[in-house]
Amino acid sequence: MLEKFIRKILPVDGFTSSVFTLLSGTTLALGVAYLAQPILTRLYTPSSFGLFDAFLSIVTILVPFASFRYEDALMLPEEDEEASHVLGLSIVLILGASVLSCGLILAGPSLSAWFGTPELYKWLYWVPPVLVAIRMSKIFELWLTRKKRFSPISAGQASQSGLIAGTRIVMGSSGTPTGLFTGYLVGHIATAIGFGFLVIKREGKKFFQGFSKAGMSSVLQRYKRFPVYSMPATLLSALITRLPALLLLYFFTDAVVGYFSRSYTLFAVPLSLLGAAISQVFFVEGVEAYRNNELPKFIRKVHTQLILIGLFPTLAIMITGPQVFGFILGQEWTTSGRYLQYIAPWLYLASIASPLTRAFDILERQRLDLVTSLIMFFIQTIAFIAGGLSGDPLTCLIYVSIGGSIGRLLQLVVIFSIGGVSFNSILSDYTTPILVSIPFLALLFYINSLESPLWITVALVLSGLGYLAVSIRTIYN
Repeated sequence: MLEKFIRKILPVDGFTSSVFTLLSGTTLALGVAYLAQPILTRLYTPSSFGLFDAFLSIVTILVPFASFRYEDALMLPEEDEEASHVLGLSIVLILGASVLSCGLILAGPSLSAWFGTPELYKWLYWVPPVLVAIRMSKIFELWLTRKKRFSPISAGQASQSGLIAGTRIVMGSSGTPTGLFTGYLVGHIATAIGFGFLVIKREGKKFFQGFSKAGMSSVLQRYKRFPVYSMPATLLSALITRLPALLLLYFFTDAVVGYFSRSYTLFAVPLSLLGAAISQVFFVEGVEAYRNNELPKFIRKVHTQLILIGLFPTLAIMITGPQVFGFILGQEWTTSGRYLQYIAPWLYLASIASPLTRAFDILERQRLDLVTSLIMFFIQTIAFIAGGLSGDPLTCLIYVSIGGSIGRLLQLVVIFSIGGVSFNSILSDYTTPILVSIPFLALLFYINSLESPLWITVALVLSGLGYLAVSIRTIYN
């Protein structure tokens, strides 16, 4: 039914076919990750998850510096020769950045003391290899995207998820966070090797020619807007996304971070993975749409798809979050569901806006992207500091959700403006999904009042399937 639904909401064309290929791998990856969650939450404590999420936040913030965002230019050259120089330059910069990141280890004791988590220090040794693994896998994935080889990307996503989950389960009996870190590293190393092998096997000569000094110097200058504007914008985006975990650790405890990270992982990550699949294709197809003067229509189409994917799950989890989390993950994790009820609107808007930010790159409006990101960062930082000073984690997350939602709405307004999309048409895209959702949300409200976690979970699943069925039969036929 999911396949039928996706094919209905995404009219059959080249874009749809590519997105669906990526979504097949993403769906399998999510299936593996979700099946593992009830096991992982019983093997690892909230503090262990909080510690890992703090580490991951540090790595995510370092990612924009790893290649100065030159890899974002991979889709723009019409000739593969120039693109190979972008690839070579990105790899050289990543390797250099990994060496420099070793300096973080020297600052480890002070950093851990500032966060009030001494145990964080020993995990900072993992930063350089993790940084190399995740960026190398991403760069090779972008090259495969450029060549429209979406099938191996899809298989890689599924394999990565399986390796991460399997390693974490096997190592979970140790009672330490080691398995969480090891699984993440193993999964990304394997993906980097697999994607790298495919690129070198098919583009071997072109790949090695990409490391020529003259070629790399040329693209270094040609695409300088990416490090000047895209890198700071991406850094701010990373801070907006990962700042909650770090500031929660500063203001509260690693257990609070753990509860937050589970709510974020089980809701935002699926939406972001689906959005990433659309974003990858949006970038390569969007460049062609822009050349053909069809970018406004294309942005509107992708925006509509993103609304359909996330609207009902967002509203449903805002109703049932604590009960569902407690039933599936264990009673200890009810707090995560309560957190999610309040941050879901912000995460939903982020899942819509994030893929569409590729419009800044397509139109080469990186300076505007940077300004928008600065404003978003300012709004969310003020909201977080105000919430943190309240002394209550839930109040803090409410402030963050409001600030984050305002920031993402602003970002969408800017994207639609530069993309030439009518605001009246954008607002109308929400009407039908909301109307279709109402009867199923009413069912969830009623079942939720019975306070039975089992039946609430069953109702959530059935209402989701009902939403898919009604969407297919009455709207998209």
